[in-house]
Amino acid sequence: MKHNDLNLLTYLDLLVKHGSATRVAEIMGVSQPAVSAAIRRLRAMADHPLFVRSGRELTPTAYATSLQEQFAPLLKQWNLLIAGKDAFDAGSSERGFTILASDYTQYLFLPLLARRLARRAPGVTLKVIPSNPYRGMQLVEQQQVDLGIGYYRSVPPQLTRRAILEEQAVCIIAKSHPALDAFDALAYTTYPHIAIASENVAYSATLEQALAAHRIKRRVAIVMPSYVSAAHIVEQTQYIATLPRSIAEVAAKTSDIVIRPCVFPLPTLDLSILSHSEALTDAGNQWFQGLVAECATEISSGWATSFGSTDARV
Repeated sequence: MKHNDLNLLTYLDLLVKHGSATRVAEIMGVSQPAVSAAIRRLRAMADHPLFVRSGRELTPTAYATSLQEQFAPLLKQWNLLIAGKDAFDAGSSERGFTILASDYTQYLFLPLLARRLARRAPGVTLKVIPSNPYRGMQLVEQQQVDLGIGYYRSVPPQLTRRAILEEQAVCIIAKSHPALDAFDALAYTTYPHIAIASENVAYSATLEQALAAHRIKRRVAIVMPSYVSAAHIVEQTQYIATLPRSIAEVAAKTSDIVIRPCVFPLPTLDLSILSHSEALTDAGNQWFQGLVAECATEISSGWATSFGSTDARV
């Protein structure tokens, strides 16, 4: 490499990790032209193209990846030395955090999270990306989001999972449903179901495994990404939906539906924070995770006092 400018190594590190000049600009707090200028200087310094454009993405060459793998550990150590582990000041920070969350987890966490941010970190901004059942974990792996909140299984070794909340799942049916007074195994297998596929596609698989263990097969008529919208469909049909207890309780107050316990023991919805292992050395990310965990504690405390009997007939 020639004309060494070590400041450019930070750009190279982020570009290899994210493959997006736009994302790097957001992280660095600079304009996209500034990132483009850094790429040109990197290419001149390395006397190598380093990246190949593919649509909106920048794919690193083998040489660029090799360089990044060699200096990234040293760069991380340097950043920790000059910043210190406790350098994040939430009260004065203008950092932006990006999270991956389904409509269910947005419903649970965003009101409490927004209040805490407004009070403790008024300069911090939050961006929420809807969960994607096919690329959700990949977004965390590529560090395109700071963390995910949801139901996760089979986590890759480069990711860390922090359990924060456990919730019961229940069934809902319309008040006009033929099985209103006899919601049993026959009703469960006779009437069609709504299946939810968001990041909770993993929970759907867990649910199907539990059904198979009890030799019960449900007939899925609709697959959709929204827990919240499912209640409105159930209200006007003979469909059955399996929802988190919190969503079902609220829906029962505003829709013509009732909550029923399932005809067999349902697996719980174990919610976790999912982040890249490198976040363990990021004081800001650790602070933000702690804030999300605080919200989870308050949510579960509220459930202990507000939830009555699962069966709406009682």
